[in-house]
Amino acid sequence: MDKIVTAVLGAIFGFTLPYLASIWERVRRAQRMISALDHELSEAVADIEAKMAWVGRDVSNQPLIEVDQDRIVKRNGQLLYLGEREEFTVFREYWRERYTEIAEVIPEKDFSEFYGMHRLIDRFEQKYHDMKFTFETSLGRKDVMALACFDDLGKISEDLKSRLTSRSSRRS
Repeated sequence: MDKIVTAVLGAIFGFTLPYLASIWERVRRAQRMISALDHELSEAVADIEAKMAWVGRDVSNQPLIEVDQDRIVKRNGQLLYLGEREEFTVFREYWRERYTEIAEVIPEKDFSEFYGMHRLIDRFEQKYHDMKFTFETSLGRKDVMALACFDDLGKISEDLKSRLTSRSSRRS
């Protein structure tokens, strides 16, 4: 009788322990991915905030006024160099390279949050490009179009920062 109980218990543990270990590993993997994504998004938001501070700086007392006068826009008594010739993209390699894996591993709620924030970053990058492009075209009023884009960038940036702050406070 003892041999039968031992055999049954051995079989149960033999089949369930690897299964439980597999579940534990999947949970830990999802947690590691979420942590990596949180860090990547924190850095992305910091990059966006730094770019907004740079683009929103007053250049009234800088020699740029004479060099690129047609790329400088007046807003609230300040001169902003919105037409500076540059590109801006946010580093998000983890998200881009592991998108399918992330979608399969992390919980749906977390994935939806990350997806929404990454879409905002995509919108920011596109709107930034649109703002720069207004100075390359002869259509419309460059200053009005660039300021509209700049205002949109500010709204996108604030929305992104708010979502990240909300997410961080829930995870703490």
